[in-house]
Amino acid sequence: MPAPINMTAHVLPDLNQSLISIGKLCDAGCTATFDAQTVTIHHEHRPILTGTRQQNGLWLLPMQQSLWPRNQQPPIHALPAPAQQANFTMHDAVLRDSIKFLHLTLFSPTKSTLLAAIRNNHFVGWPGLTEHNVKRYLTLQEPTIMGHMDQQRQGTRSTSRNPPTPQPTIDNTINDSNPAPFGDTTNPHTDGSPAVTTEHPNDYQTRTHHAYLSVQDLPSGRVFTDQTGPFPVVSTQGTKAVMVLYDYDSNAILIEGITSRGKAELLRAYTHLLGRLHQAGLKPTLQRMDNEISEVFKQFLLKQNITLELTPAHVHRRNAAERAIRTWKNHFLAGLASLNPRFPIQYWSYLLPQSELTLNLLRQSRINPRLSAHAQLHGHYNFPRTPMAPPGCEMIAFQPPTQRPSWGFHGFKAWYVRPALNHYRCVHAINAATGRETTVENLQFLPHNFTSPVLSPPQLVTIAAQQLIDAIRAHTHPPRQLFRPNNTNTAALRHLAEIFHRMANPNQTAQNTGVTTQPLLSAPTDPPALPRVNLAPPGESIPNRPTQQTNTHTPPPAEPPAAPEPQPHVITQPDPSDDKLIYK
Repeated sequence: MPAPINMTAHVLPDLNQSLISIGKLCDAGCTATFDAQTVTIHHEHRPILTGTRQQNGLWLLPMQQSLWPRNQQPPIHALPAPAQQANFTMHDAVLRDSIKFLHLTLFSPTKSTLLAAIRNNHFVGWPGLTEHNVKRYLTLQEPTIMGHMDQQRQGTRSTSRNPPTPQPTIDNTINDSNPAPFGDTTNPHTDGSPAVTTEHPNDYQTRTHHAYLSVQDLPSGRVFTDQTGPFPVVSTQGTKAVMVLYDYDSNAILIEGITSRGKAELLRAYTHLLGRLHQAGLKPTLQRMDNEISEVFKQFLLKQNITLELTPAHVHRRNAAERAIRTWKNHFLAGLASLNPRFPIQYWSYLLPQSELTLNLLRQSRINPRLSAHAQLHGHYNFPRTPMAPPGCEMIAFQPPTQRPSWGFHGFKAWYVRPALNHYRCVHAINAATGRETTVENLQFLPHNFTSPVLSPPQLVTIAAQQLIDAIRAHTHPPRQLFRPNNTNTAALRHLAEIFHRMANPNQTAQNTGVTTQPLLSAPTDPPALPRVNLAPPGESIPNRPTQQTNTHTPPPAEPPAAPEPQPHVITQPDPSDDKLIYK
């Protein structure tokens, strides 16, 4: 029995063309019309693509359509530029891995928090970490769920019926001759406009013209401190818990590991955190903490001119450090959930500096809302200068020849723990064999849950082109204008930026480049230069040339040859087998 039509498949071993999705075209507002021999794609009632049916029963749509009749040859100036077509690319896969790599580096925050920080320009200079890429490639990750899942709020998607909300009614009885009494909340309009009244005058849905003003003195100098509970495992550094300090002005959360809850250890940790605030230019004047405090601690605050304020017993909500502890613990737990399963958990205290750094990069400063909390304290974080990686990532570090035997391996296994802020492009790692912390420059990451992102040469060219476009936009618009508007160099740079933008974004038009195009070369305004005269080196004379005097008449000097006309730069299409651009 013959197979049904809907069970038939076409095998095309010689397929060397791209497939087009009719569904995508229809989603974009197009209309596809099929008949027995042809297919036509319309957009806004105008045909944009026309194809014919082949012998195998499928339709072929030529991507390069001609608007000229077959019997009429278009003029030379009307010929379109040769179209560029890419049948296969790995750009999405590398970008997806890069976004996942950076997301794990930031201790797997929620997507909404990361997008809010990106919109506020907290991650300028981080490669590929843009709002568009995060929205497109970042999916919900398991570490994010493990660290940030909370109890569902009461009343969400409730099945019980709520009482109907009273609908507002319009009262037109208020006018100029009969004004509403002062303080009447049911009829607040005294200008003759209709008043909105409800059955409940204090209903929050009632629209009024009341305005509220709140004045905050910044910097206020308020800090809050508290300690976490003991971690299940004591670290190799002896750390058992963490002291958390919340600075209200910068909205920063600072942490310091503690070995015990003794008076001397708590004072040491607090002195270290207070010194960091002083180094950043912030001087606390009010310290709020729990009612458990030693006399030594009180004397220290008195010497620092810091007013002490204790919260009531068993009233933890008065201490903002309690909320800061919850925020930091969620952030740190999400990072622990992304660790390599073979990472020794006794090294958890080495991960504290990066957890604090990434958390403050995600938080917004209260003094300057355009800055992150980390930038408020330490300035802009330069990721290319001090790179980071996912916490606890396995890596192979380079072993210098002077530190390995003649037949020794060129690398040793280690665990990444934090960036080296005082070194250029280095990281701190724990040697897996010795357990010692070392500074590493040459390394190779071995992530366990995804492929390590490696940019291909075309993607590096694309990133460089985008950086060039951004630099030209910044330096060719007032007030930061380096060149004159009619300068040939500026025109050439703009033209080059437009070419790079078309190569990096083939789907966008020239109107989206943001760079005003001008002719690459302009007509020369200066007169042609005179011919050069050979000059003798210092201390020597030019030898006299022998002359033959055939007559006494001296012919007039010949006119200097005209300067050759400048030839425009032509960039030919690159050969697919060659990764270099050919310039003529």
